[in-house]
Amino acid sequence: RRLAAEFVRCDPKKDWATLEKEMLNGQQIPHVYHYLNARGKLDDFPLFRAVYAIGFKGADPMDIVNALKVREPVVSEVKKP
Repeated sequence: RRLAAEFVRCDPKKDWATLEKEMLNGQQIPHVYHYLNARGKLDDFPLFRAVYAIGFKGADPMDIVNALKVREPVVSEVKKP
């Protein structure tokens, strides 16, 4: 999320590779995306999928908001003793 926000805010624009190096210690979003995609897990990470689409496919930054609206909130059950 922070990387996507910085990508939208940056002026002058920085490319994803520069932001990944600065903010993620070199971890690369495309590698993680392709790893998740190959395992059929992208639907489990809608926010990550939206970040990838914005950074690498030119999607609208509002897709982050839409990705958060799609899923029902998960509420953990707390077992009482």
